[in-house]
Amino acid sequence: MTTRPLPPSAVAPRLSVAMIVRDCATALAATLDCVQNLADEIVIVDTGSRDKTREYASKRATRVVDFAWNDDFSAARNAALEYVTGDWVLWLDAGETMRPETQTALRKFLDQTVADDTAYLLLIDMPSQDADAPHEQAARLRLHPRREDMNWYGRVREQLRYDPQQGELRVEQAPGIIERGTREIDPATRRIRAERNLRLADLEQLGSGPSARIELVRAEALSQLDQPEKAADAYRRAVGFAARGSTEALDAYYGWLTIYDQWPERRNEQLAVAAAALDQFPLDAQLLCATGNYLQAQGRYDLAARSYQAASEHGCVNIETWHLENIAEVTTNCWAVALEHLGQRERALEIVEGQVARPDASRRIVRQLLDMYIVRGQRAAALELLPRLSIAVQERDSLRSAIRGACLAAKQQWSQAISYLEMAWKAGCRDIVCLRWYCTTLFALDSADQLHVILLEWEQLGIHLAELQKFAGVCLNAIKTPAMQADLRLDASHPAPAPTLFGGNIPQEAVLNTKYTAW
Repeated sequence: MTTRPLPPSAVAPRLSVAMIVRDCATALAATLDCVQNLADEIVIVDTGSRDKTREYASKRATRVVDFAWNDDFSAARNAALEYVTGDWVLWLDAGETMRPETQTALRKFLDQTVADDTAYLLLIDMPSQDADAPHEQAARLRLHPRREDMNWYGRVREQLRYDPQQGELRVEQAPGIIERGTREIDPATRRIRAERNLRLADLEQLGSGPSARIELVRAEALSQLDQPEKAADAYRRAVGFAARGSTEALDAYYGWLTIYDQWPERRNEQLAVAAAALDQFPLDAQLLCATGNYLQAQGRYDLAARSYQAASEHGCVNIETWHLENIAEVTTNCWAVALEHLGQRERALEIVEGQVARPDASRRIVRQLLDMYIVRGQRAAALELLPRLSIAVQERDSLRSAIRGACLAAKQQWSQAISYLEMAWKAGCRDIVCLRWYCTTLFALDSADQLHVILLEWEQLGIHLAELQKFAGVCLNAIKTPAMQADLRLDASHPAPAPTLFGGNIPQEAVLNTKYTAW
């Protein structure tokens, strides 16, 4: 076998977008629309669609290949490689999109930077089921040179491999983010995929025996299928099969620890697993942050603060594992909360102010600082943050009134606070600052009827529902009238979101790990 060289630098490398699809017409449309100006060709392998997927693909793709599904994603990917003709191959799943700035950066990267002895990771962004929660991201191997010695193996959680005799293949990160569509978080879709992946994992194990990769597939599927005990066992086996310090070992520990979030009575076991994980990954920011959470849940704020501090000051992230975006800000947030519990309020404020002073500070951390100023009644400092909140100019006046009222409420000056908060509400302010402090003030003033109206509208807005449920619970305990209690029992279909585990050398082995699967 010989390595296919790139064309001379004077010729722009040709990019082939390759996709494996099935019954995804709507999702496919969004993906094809976003790559029309980026791809030199689009090759789609259809594994048996029964909707209009193939019809739509035929109108937009360079080539559509029919492939009889044989319970093997690698076989489908290898079929696609037989038809691509570009110098580089970019793999996408139906529903994934790239913003214009990513397309521009990627095209420039292809024209000026790529090396034919390197495969590239791109960050994948996963939408959150809770609109107020940070997204999760992970780097996946999505861009590689077209070489005759490359192919895929594994029925599921497939991996790219190559012939080392044809030259080593390094792994680096390319610019840009691929954003997954909302169907990725649809419960019904995830359950169907989990059942399929569990079946494929069983088939592969019959043929090749157990491995960390297969146990991870099995564990993730069992978790989606609401079988936590079996999922935990599979994650434990994955840890045993994985090489020490590997990405697979870290993935297994993350999953294993997340399963324990369902069992608060087993917190000591969870802490033991976290300690074992930290023995292999002592500076992993997410593990340190998660450990701090477990300690904080037990009221051990001093130890939690140390864990958060280590994560904030020394933590690193393995980009190939699913991790929270802006994990540095998350650790800062948690550290500040623990310090507040320890009575170190000025230190807590200092570290959040330091994070907000960074040019890349997100709106989320600015929001945290705003909340801290409000709780302290620091109205002038809180109002100075308004331009950093990325809200429409026409909405700032009403939010300004809400902040003024909130600062007064924080000082328990309820009668002065209510006028500002009511003014903001009537002006259309539905910001969480207004919701939170208007409800608090109404509760303090014993205005139960109006409180009930605001809580119901809060629920209809569908934001910060975990906080809403907690607030309604407090009201239920305080209000003695059965009729009013019944009114305050908000829709239980909005439970608080499940806790998420809060990475880094990239392996440069002959087997290049990638963890994504089409349809």
